[in-house]
Amino acid sequence: SAWGLYGLVNALSLPAWGLLADRGHVRKLLLLAMSLQGVGIALAMNTRTEVMAYPSAMIYGAGFGGIMTLISVAWADYFGRRYLGAIRGWEITFRLWGNAFGPLLAAFVHDTTGSYDLVFTVAMAIVATNAVLLSLAKPPKRRHESQALA
Repeated sequence: SAWGLYGLVNALSLPAWGLLADRGHVRKLLLLAMSLQGVGIALAMNTRTEVMAYPSAMIYGAGFGGIMTLISVAWADYFGRRYLGAIRGWEITFRLWGNAFGPLLAAFVHDTTGSYDLVFTVAMAIVATNAVLLSLAKPPKRRHESQALA
């Protein structure tokens, strides 16, 4: 039920993230979304009861909703529209492979070690690495959009 709530919060957060993207700095908003994901993972690592799973799932869901919404805006800002389809196509391919095999890998780790600690630690490391790389990224100096599409 906590992961159902994750999905609900994720879905409900999408319009809010879209409105924020139209009014704010996409890189800062992405860092906020990644921070929410990190907090959600940290809470999940320390969940000991069913009740504790709900805040974790909700916070992670809100952060993931931000990533889903903001990443396309960031790609358009950083790379223009010319290659947006190819970039998005490759990213979704890797994301879906991760979605398909991540749970199986997590189950294998749990069955092997008796714990999800390694899985959560790797997830936190990935989020932290993404946040560091994002904070270092500087938007390119852009030509006029009509020149970029030529």
